[in-house]
Amino acid sequence: MRFWLTSVLVFSVAVSTVFAKKNPYMVTGSDEYKNVTEKVVGNWDITSYKRSDRGEQIPNIYKKVNFEFQLIDGKRSDIVCKFYISDSVVNARSSEDRAKDSTLKIDTYILKFAGKWDIYEKEPNLLRISMEEDPVFEILGSGNTINDFTKGQISMLGGSKALGNIGGAAGFIASKAAKSGSGLNDIIAEFPYKIEFVVKDNTIDLKGNGDLLFKANR
Repeated sequence: MRFWLTSVLVFSVAVSTVFAKKNPYMVTGSDEYKNVTEKVVGNWDITSYKRSDRGEQIPNIYKKVNFEFQLIDGKRSDIVCKFYISDSVVNARSSEDRAKDSTLKIDTYILKFAGKWDIYEKEPNLLRISMEEDPVFEILGSGNTINDFTKGQISMLGGSKALGNIGGAAGFIASKAAKSGSGLNDIIAEFPYKIEFVVKDNTIDLKGNGDLLFKANR
């Protein structure tokens, strides 16, 4: 009986030690943080966003993009990405609504993505990003039906989520089809889980799968 209790105690201490270990790249004051992570934390304006399936996304799809790498000391931290939809895409998405309401004007149409990030301790040239699947819409404007337009855009995303709840491959296909039919596939960004990064002065390159590439500066 005593041996069993001792074994449990040793196992508990070992587990606690493992879980207490922090990723040094996410701990302020560590050499890893000062030499690497500190150069990433903060706000970045994305100047180029290329995809292998669609090519350059700025400025035709997005007129500007901003990434904010926040830091929670010792932990995976928050990342917030804002994609400002270009005027031409906004006009296309609101054309039917504006035909019915001449007062309708869309000033800003933003897709806001939120998630978590850290620097991969075993491969310190990699960022690990786990992004929420779908964005939040931030739409500002004026006119008699601005609220209706905003609700309509949000409901498109909600509909695709509901179809995705079917489960399995069928749900995934249904969700993708719904997004494609509403034009959401054309404006929703892609984020790989692991991204290679290179920081030089006030610029950063983020490279994902295939030809996916973000270039940014402060």
